[in-house]
Amino acid sequence: MAIYVGENKAILLKGDRNVAELYKGGTKIFGYSDTVSGEMLNINDAHPVEHKIKCSVRSKNLLQPKDVGAYIFNPSTDGTYDILDDGGIYIQSLSNTGTTVKNADPTPYCSYTITESDTYTVSVTGLIGKELYVVVCIKNDSGLTYRYIGNTSLSVSTCSLTLTEGNVLTFYLQAAAGAEIEEAIMYVQLERGTTATYYTPCISDLSTVKVKTGGKNIFSYPYIQGTGTKHGITWTVNSDGTIIANGTATALSSFHLRTGISLQAGKMFVQGLGDSYNKGIVMCFDNISYIHADDKIINIHDGYTGNIYLFVNNGATVDNVLIKPPFACYNDDDIIKEYEVNSDGTVNGVTNPHPDTTLFTDTNGALIDCKY
Repeated sequence: MAIYVGENKAILLKGDRNVAELYKGGTKIFGYSDTVSGEMLNINDAHPVEHKIKCSVRSKNLLQPKDVGAYIFNPSTDGTYDILDDGGIYIQSLSNTGTTVKNADPTPYCSYTITESDTYTVSVTGLIGKELYVVVCIKNDSGLTYRYIGNTSLSVSTCSLTLTEGNVLTFYLQAAAGAEIEEAIMYVQLERGTTATYYTPCISDLSTVKVKTGGKNIFSYPYIQGTGTKHGITWTVNSDGTIIANGTATALSSFHLRTGISLQAGKMFVQGLGDSYNKGIVMCFDNISYIHADDKIINIHDGYTGNIYLFVNNGATVDNVLIKPPFACYNDDDIIKEYEVNSDGTVNGVTNPHPDTTLFTDTNGALIDCKY
């Protein structure tokens, strides 16, 4: 069985005695079956018998901000803040007229205890130059270590940390001397790995997530177009094949997915499209057929051959919309299967009913861990 995360391929064979072929970034690694993770996974298994798949879900962002009161700095005239529904920190009327840095002590807005030794990355969106920045306090057996994000340059917005199980991370804000900020929104994310990805809120209750399976993903990765900005819209291509669109279109902004693609008559599913031509993201078949169906099954009655694009119409705004590219199923009974997620993130009964199966969720920021 082969599992694909974007262009990375992992061939996982059943049984402890079978050596697994694991490809990461085109490099072959020898070893036994490993876990593959991503927001969307494509499984290829030509075996005629369905197999159970060990599947679980976890939150990409590990930080859950807590509301510690209306005042983030002392005294209260130095600024107020609120925790937004999406985990953002809304700061208002911050004024540090003194000559020294002011801390958001004594109460941090967030903390996290490391449960597994690994490399983690902290990323901050919404840094205000050198005026407002994030301090990460790391407590281990040797004492305390501090890392600063955003206090030297706008470009310094991420920090990778090698952490050990039991380390405690505490997050504070600091206001530089002379800082004057009328209002700002900051987003802080802690995730495993060395690469900072787009911000998503922490999922505190995994049982709210649904895992879905469908047929073969008909859009192979990489796409014709890569990450870039066009007419006000930034299109970001993630390593697992998902795409993020963000911004306001100053003219028609398009993203070229595939050229010369051939689709059979059947069903197609895409997650993340807008609900109308002028709102959100539209899928376009050679400027002839437009699809704006949010989380719906799309019928392809007569088949299709040609080019396929995504676009945002002039004047439309999209706010970090995540598009999970379509896949096709040709059996109406097996278009979408949905699985409940347990509170601990485990998912029961997932199988690969097709030679090609796509796994995805209905929640942004939910990562699927899959093992044969």
